[in-house]
Amino acid sequence: MNVFPTADGYRIALTYGPETDWVRNVLAADGCELQTRGRSIRLVKRQILRIIGVADFLALMTAPATPTTFEG
Repeated sequence: MNVFPTADGYRIALTYGPETDWVRNVLAADGCELQTRGRSIRLVKRQILRIIGVADFLALMTAPATPTTFEG
């Protein structure tokens, strides 16, 4: 999978097109978790982009951090 960081999230190259099962799952769930460089990043607000002369891309924004509740 080719994933490229952007200013507000990530862009994922859809080398097999936008109709693959994993892309449909991300769109249906309105986001996904990206595992990269030893960390998990929640991605939301998706958009499929088609650029003339370039393959399809899925643009996802990094979700805002949620506060962690500690019990103790």
